[in-house]
Amino acid sequence: MTKREKKLTTLLDTNGQFMVFNNYYLQLFIDLGFIITDYKAITVFEKVAEQEPFVRTMMNLRIQAILAGSSKEKFYKLMINVSYKYDILNTEKFGKIKLLDKADTFIAQHLPNHIGTRCISANIFAVSVLPKTVICFTSLQSGVFTLDNAKYQYLNCFYNFMYKFLIRRRFNFIFADTDSIYIAIAGNPAKDCHQQFEAIVTDKQFYDQHVYQYLPGPNKDIYDYKKILGFGIQNEGYELTSLGAKRYSMIVHK
Repeated sequence: MTKREKKLTTLLDTNGQFMVFNNYYLQLFIDLGFIITDYKAITVFEKVAEQEPFVRTMMNLRIQAILAGSSKEKFYKLMINVSYKYDILNTEKFGKIKLLDKADTFIAQHLPNHIGTRCISANIFAVSVLPKTVICFTSLQSGVFTLDNAKYQYLNCFYNFMYKFLIRRRFNFIFADTDSIYIAIAGNPAKDCHQQFEAIVTDKQFYDQHVYQYLPGPNKDIYDYKKILGFGIQNEGYELTSLGAKRYSMIVHK
């Protein structure tokens, strides 16, 4: 990066090593000041146009199941996740945790597949190890594209949407996962936690013009709340403490 300012990215420098990027994610990096000094290879993939109508159909069926209170909602959600190559995104399968005593933990920590150790009690330890084999039916290219597109979506929202109309010092990015983002907002202390961005908006015209491209409209139905590439608000609270992705504590009542 050449610009001397903070950037919310998962990467600052490749440290002289070649890394794989998809086109959307790389273009965003370039817009933020990332400089390409060398490249090793360029791979061209054919766009799968059939994916979009499938996802839209499954999403509509899922919404109908939600409205009907049907358990099929979980089925349609799983169908969508599988279509996005869920098996390669499930990081749980790439590591195993064993509960060992002190003697076995000492041995495990000297093995080449050791990842980390956490003390549970005086003689019990949770030891994370890397399995020798992993069963996966998805190509690595699909997994890389899915993860990079997820990063692109929320970083694009941050820089090309939120940074253009909000007081930056009054909101803080907590963490983001493949399909979720957590933000702390210093809003109006006289109002409750459901005020969203209204107290820190600097460009009201830009906000009114673009906000509902991402957030659900206040007078819209569940179809708008669940719109593809939109942000559906799942939880709002007064305090958020996070130790890592999907490991957080939120105070929802004062």
